[in-house]
Amino acid sequence: MGSGDCLSQEQFSYRQFAERVPEGHREAFLQSVEEAVEGRSSWRHEFPFDRPGGERIWLLGSAELEEDGRSAETGALFRGLLLDITRRREAERRREKVISRVTDGIIEVGPEWQVTLVNDQAEAAYGMTEEEMLGRNVWELFSEMEGTEFEKVYREAMRFREPAEIEGYYSGMGEWFDVKVYPNEDGGLSFCFRVITDRKKRERSLRKRREKIEALYEASGSLLQATSRQEVSARIHGVLEDVFGSPVRRFFPESAFP
Repeated sequence: MGSGDCLSQEQFSYRQFAERVPEGHREAFLQSVEEAVEGRSSWRHEFPFDRPGGERIWLLGSAELEEDGRSAETGALFRGLLLDITRRREAERRREKVISRVTDGIIEVGPEWQVTLVNDQAEAAYGMTEEEMLGRNVWELFSEMEGTEFEKVYREAMRFREPAEIEGYYSGMGEWFDVKVYPNEDGGLSFCFRVITDRKKRERSLRKRREKIEALYEASGSLLQATSRQEVSARIHGVLEDVFGSPVRRFFPESAFP
């Protein structure tokens, strides 16, 4: 029996059926049925079920109230079906396992920008739990993105259904991000990102160091052209100020520069 197949005709009373719902899921199952009966509303619930042979499967149950004139006092008749969704649940579990292992943060949104998935790395980066973010509009969660290059890239990816990539500074968190955006099958987007603030700091430090080395290299040629001791001293003085970024006499005694 595969995903989406109707459960075969195995006969159970309601009590016997409920007893085959694993204990950790039984209370939620019974509550869902009770709420449908008391509210005389449709019923829909996903739950595991232990078949007589010991196999555990996942079922999607759905039912509608049969309007047969019965009153609330005489009970309610529901007609519906049970679908075996085991393969779908296993595929979802494998996907979640893969997502939890990757080092990148991952967040997914639906076509209306509601958050549908957040992995552990994204929770750590955002300082929020998945439960706090699920179902919320991404533009409300990260309001500082509006009007930025991030918003432009994301909305174009959603509109044209094309992958995109952006590296930029997000002021809402005071961090640099490297983000890859992919359209997903449900009409929404998947975001894979890394916080690259430390990398940016290293790049800035290396850039400043390179600029200082270049300044010293240029200065060496200038010193060779000096024609007097005073001119050499003045040029050294200027070069060191450029390198250290402040008056050189803070680091050397007055007598060092006649």
